[in-house]
Amino acid sequence: MKIPKSNFKSKIMENSKKKKKYKDDDEEKEEDEEKEKKKRKKNRKKFSKKALRKVIPTLCEEYAKDDLETMIWEADQNLDGYVSEKEFENLYKKCITDEKTEETKKLFYLIQFLMYDKDEKHTITVEDTLEILCARYPNNVDQVIDSIFDVETGEKDAKGKPKKVKRECINYIEYRDKMHALSMERRNEINNAKKIFCDKLKDEALENARSKKYNS
Repeated sequence: MKIPKSNFKSKIMENSKKKKKYKDDDEEKEEDEEKEKKKRKKNRKKFSKKALRKVIPTLCEEYAKDDLETMIWEADQNLDGYVSEKEFENLYKKCITDEKTEETKKLFYLIQFLMYDKDEKHTITVEDTLEILCARYPNNVDQVIDSIFDVETGEKDAKGKPKKVKRECINYIEYRDKMHALSMERRNEINNAKKIFCDKLKDEALENARSKKYNS
């Protein structure tokens, strides 16, 4: 049976549309798969508190769960719940150059500890820190090491100063608390210096005001 020309043409058009649809569907599927691959690849360069939840328990038995959210918040500039590679770099640079100790550093201290603990012993020694500390503090590395590993014994020497002993190794919690205490100590020093400077300016201004009043 012969197909009328008009029907034959419509059949060809219909088949052509089907082929185009199949092609469009395949291309759309490939595009979706490519987008998903890019998304997965992008997410591999991010981490959330879920990743921290796997790391922290290996370093300490007890920890505050709120600390995990705080750590992510410290670096999460776009507030998506993740720390991206760029946000990670920004956090590290800000904390490294934070001479006034104005930045919150819980995540930074964790990063530092993991950098020192290359052998995954979950504790660090002076030897573990030497390579990084020598590069960062070439002129006063001994002082920095003492500030991290020295602890007071509770006794005093002949001059009345607290006696200190050097710990052979410290764990993550000890390192974090020691670094936080040193940071607060540095911040107090800066605030006291500011107060002294402001008080001096205030006294000079009052003295100038009295002098002008007296001369007039």
